[in-house]
Amino acid sequence: YGRQLESIGICTSETREWAPYVGVLLSINMIMVLFANYQAYQARGISVEFSESKHIAVIMVAILQAVAIGLPLVVLVSDDPIAAFVVRAGLIGFICATFLLV
Repeated sequence: YGRQLESIGICTSETREWAPYVGVLLSINMIMVLFANYQAYQARGISVEFSESKHIAVIMVAILQAVAIGLPLVVLVSDDPIAAFVVRAGLIGFICATFLLV
């Protein structure tokens, strides 16, 4: 009968007004990650009962691996909304689970 059965909506912008906000967020995130690694390095000599350096290192390596594998996947599936959602949700879930389980 010619009825529309499904539709996909996306918010887009002709300009890159979002770029400064993303840049600031990424900069703050990278500074905090570097600071956390520096503090973990400084605390490497603390006794095992109080030391979390090893756990922080495991989390940082897991995040690095997730980003190294996840970002190319996000770019590859960016044309398919369902696949893009699944990959992004999986990436976020993996990173959150790493924080909670380590």
